[in-house]
Amino acid sequence: MEATGYTPWMLEERLAIRDKVKEIDQNCKIVILVDDQADSKLAEKVKSAKRNGLIDAFLFGSVTEQYMAAVMDSL
Repeated sequence: MEATGYTPWMLEERLAIRDKVKEIDQNCKIVILVDDQADSKLAEKVKSAKRNGLIDAFLFGSVTEQYMAAVMDSL
C-alpha cells in the first residue's frame, strides 16, 4: 500500500487496513510504499512501523521496478 500525507492514504489509515487484513489472514505480508524525497517525516514513521513489527517491509518510491519486485519476491 502507498502511504502519503493526505487522506485516504495516510499511514494511520493504512495501518488500520493492515489490522483488518491481519484479522482475516495472519500470513498476509504488508508492504508500505512511501516517497522519501517528498515527505521525509512520513518516511521516518514508515521505517518506525517496520522496526515495531507493524509492517513486513517498506519501499521508497525512488527504487527501481526490479528492486521492488525482488523485495516482494523475498517476502
